[in-house]
Amino acid sequence: MIEKRKPKIGLLGIMHGLYDEKQPDITSLQEGYARKVVAQLA
Repeated sequence: MIEKRKPKIGLLGIMHGLYDEKQPDITSLQEGYARKVVAQLA
């Protein structure tokens, strides 16, 4: 019999130094977005 389970999904955030210079708040914005996605998938 096959066991039913939720799939495992990974989230990888990639940042480049240029973003930090041009948009210093982008890291916190992306963190907030990632937390919302995780909450919806949990």
